[in-house]
Amino acid sequence: MELKQTEATKCLLCGKTANLKTEMQKGYQEAELYSIYHCPFCNTSFSLPRSNTDAIYQLIYENGDKVPGYNRYWKYYREIKNQSKPIEYLANSEPAYWAPVYALKKVLNTPKDANILEIGSGLGYMTYSLRKDGYKNAVGLDIAHEAVNKAIDELGSFYICADANKYAKENVKKYDVVFMTEVIEHIEDPLGFIQSLIPLLKDGGTLIMTTPNKSIYPDNVIWATDKPPVHCWWFSEKSFKHLSHYFNMGISFINFAEYYDNHNRELINIKLYNNFLFNDYVFNKDNQLIKTKDIKSVKSLYILPKWIKKTRLYKKISCMIYPMLSKSFIKVGNNSNTLCVLLTKHDNN
Repeated sequence: MELKQTEATKCLLCGKTANLKTEMQKGYQEAELYSIYHCPFCNTSFSLPRSNTDAIYQLIYENGDKVPGYNRYWKYYREIKNQSKPIEYLANSEPAYWAPVYALKKVLNTPKDANILEIGSGLGYMTYSLRKDGYKNAVGLDIAHEAVNKAIDELGSFYICADANKYAKENVKKYDVVFMTEVIEHIEDPLGFIQSLIPLLKDGGTLIMTTPNKSIYPDNVIWATDKPPVHCWWFSEKSFKHLSHYFNMGISFINFAEYYDNHNRELINIKLYNNFLFNDYVFNKDNQLIKTKDIKSVKSLYILPKWIKKTRLYKKISCMIYPMLSKSFIKVGNNSNTLCVLLTKHDNN
């Protein structure tokens, strides 16, 4: 399909002109297609149209242990209480959990008695892990009744079921740290959402957010994040620099070098994204989860047996060689495919 590059709309983040990149982005429901726009000014991509996500979130929740990308949350929930050091277990599982832990401990030097609020705590394992690590005032907040009830029943009574915007308006407690892992890309109005959270922070308090990182991808990759309408944004460092200026907050980003010094460096094949093969599962008209394409059609990924590709030696060599052989491969290092930003509220004293 020839892309209508001349069609444009106003960027929903910064208000500048955003260009249409495709009208063929698959959604989570079979036969649904979305348009993807990109703003070159703030390097932000977003999907249109926006739609009510209640039904699709319920389907994902009901099939949580089967939906790629979401089944790992159920795994963490089931395994977290069996870990002697749950916070290390999560931090070693993926960059999206390592980064906020690193920010708390090594960047902010957050004291153990700090007031910490996790927004979008889901099944509760991250808040639970922080409390087990000594952060005795950490609490989790989520709007999903079923998830919060599961967290309370299994992990403890330190969870709040509420809409974050409403909670921020009604709550008088101030927090040293408010953090969200992989939440902001789900929010239809991130400007309004962040604006509502700022009053929750003490002066000098910090908002920590992780999200899929657009910054590391070349311009020809249109949408390397989860399908709309679940993810309706794909943010870059420039996106958050715009937000920090808009809200007059300090900003810093987490460097992932220390994470990758102790873990295998990741190698991303952008063919998966350009061909819409990443996480290529949808719900059909009967609300059954189906696979729409065979990812093995990208033959370059399957030259060697899987057991070889799982070895540390293979991963190390492939990360060095593949990017030199083909521009289709991206090696992550200091910058990850996860972005972690810290927005700090200025101290008025």
